Amino acid sequence: MRRATDDVCSQITHLGGAGATHWKLPVEEVIRQIEAGEREFYVQRPIGDEVDLFVAVGPGKKKYLMTLADFDQPKTLLNLPSCFDS
Repeated sequence: MRRATDDVCSQITHLGGAGATHWKLPVEEVIRQIEAGEREFYVQRPIGDEVDLFVAVGPGKKKYLMTLADFDQPKTLLNLPSCFDS
């Protein structure tokens, strides 16, 4: 899910996926789980590659998510479709 804002790091509000069930988590919870070492997250690209997510720190020490394929903005995440509603 995304919110309308000029701050590209604040646009992504939730991450979601599908496996045995559909799931959706707030970005803050995903960041907490990554930093605590509880879970790893990744983006699966159309060609089947998995790209790991990591926590980056932006201006004002705001934490946000990026992939190893990104340089300065979370472009990989911003190019994904919005999460389903649940």
